[in-house]
Amino acid sequence: MNEYTDPLISVIIPNYNNEQYLEACIGSVLNQTYSNIEIIVVDDFSTDGSWGLLNSLVKKIDNLTIFKNEKNKGVS
Repeated sequence: MNEYTDPLISVIIPNYNNEQYLEACIGSVLNQTYSNIEIIVVDDFSTDGSWGLLNSLVKKIDNLTIFKNEKNKGVS
């Protein structure tokens, strides 16, 4: 596979207070055999340590993008 010929796949991960599962979830996406992937995590104004964890992960993972809702909006 080649990043120039293979289409980009976007994986969107919604999050609300799932700090304990975030790293495993993102790791699972990164461990796929297809490599031309972007990961987008949308945090729904979590009150646990999710946002802090995401901020540390985004510094280490080039294809990770994070967004945080300004207020909790509930299920998408």
